[in-house]
Amino acid sequence: MLSLVGVGRIRLSDGTGTEQKRPIFTVVLAVLSLLLTAAAPAGPSAAALPAPPCTWATEYNRTLDELGENRAQWRATDPPGGFWGTGGDDGAVVSPLIPCRYVADVVRHEHMHLQQVRQFGSLGFAQFVLGADRLEIVADCASMLAGSRYTPYVELAGGCTPRDLTDARQLLRDHGTSLGASAGTSNAEALTVGAGR
Repeated sequence: MLSLVGVGRIRLSDGTGTEQKRPIFTVVLAVLSLLLTAAAPAGPSAAALPAPPCTWATEYNRTLDELGENRAQWRATDPPGGFWGTGGDDGAVVSPLIPCRYVADVVRHEHMHLQQVRQFGSLGFAQFVLGADRLEIVADCASMLAGSRYTPYVELAGGCTPRDLTDARQLLRDHGTSLGASAGTSNAEALTVGAGR
């Protein structure tokens, strides 16, 4: 029990007849300390822990392993034309200058171009069948189905059409991508637009 004993002093009683006189300031600090301690979490939460640093080579190698790609078909060097990556008849090239947070997404996209070569026999024939604009969009839709978040061609097109998603799933199913079993269950469905393209 608390009671005021004079200017700036409080009497504390624990109910057993023992009383103590303390300065108000001391009591206020003790109460605040108890309140703050009770409100603080017991230990560091997962949200409070910093994310591990992104390492370019780790992202690159982890994604190639995830995709089951043959490293002999991949090079980390500056691709022609100032792109972040290219994929075609002679394999894939990925720029080592890509910001680390985009490496996995670019590798997945270029992997899809290699899948197009495997499906159609050459990138030129894939472009003839799909059309120049859809070549990139289908690669991005398949990349999205495989887990990519950075898909600039899909964003520019306004989403994947049902036809784009069908072609993207075909790339994942028929040509050895280890992700083919889960194809079709991702955020790509939310980006589907009408077949107006």
